[in-house]
Amino acid sequence: MAITTMIGAKIHRREDPRLVSGHGRYVDDMTRPGMLHMNVVRSPYAHAKIRSIDLAAAKAAPGVQAVYTYADFKDHIAGGLPVSNSFVAEKKQVPNQFPIAHDEVVYQGEPVAVVLAEERYQAADAAQLVEVEYDQLPAVMNIEKAMEKGSPTAHIGAPDNIGWELTYAPENPDVMKEADVVVKRWKAVDSSPTMTTTTNGSLCGPRARSRISSDSSLVPPAVWPKARCA
Repeated sequence: MAITTMIGAKIHRREDPRLVSGHGRYVDDMTRPGMLHMNVVRSPYAHAKIRSIDLAAAKAAPGVQAVYTYADFKDHIAGGLPVSNSFVAEKKQVPNQFPIAHDEVVYQGEPVAVVLAEERYQAADAAQLVEVEYDQLPAVMNIEKAMEKGSPTAHIGAPDNIGWELTYAPENPDVMKEADVVVKRWKAVDSSPTMTTTTNGSLCGPRARSRISSDSSLVPPAVWPKARCA
């Protein structure tokens, strides 16, 4: 159907019979031999230093196969999360951020450890046994206050909280002076990647030639809270 004929047209959904009859296929319906369930241990603080992580109790929990932290991933992570130029030629600062926290957490919910277990509930129970000692640091929840001089920074050692700033100006500055009306407005733009609403799940396993296949309901790469890994 052409775009011009879709607008205002009654379009019948093709996927409904499969979903309402119990024939839908979701991440939880998929299994593989030796499959493990992963649960992510996340920071309860918006900003804190990680003093220590005790994994002993979690590793001894029933069904647990492994518990990992940054120390286990550091030799396998090529670098921090990439940042595009976002149409800005020069950024003031780009903090180097990894998929899992090292010695500092910079947002509430940041991953600090992952637990792999034979059953989903076992991974969730063992994650509760991971003991993380934090030194809580000041955090700012208001974006305007975060830009004020002397405000607590989101990253230790950062000069401020300004990632980049850019002023768009007309070629002729006198245009603004000659305008009959000048509108000044504060506009906050949240992080909002364009994608459909998805749940967070992924099933991954080994393939030939040391490759890994993945069936995922989440498009961007991330540390999933309920990943399934074989």
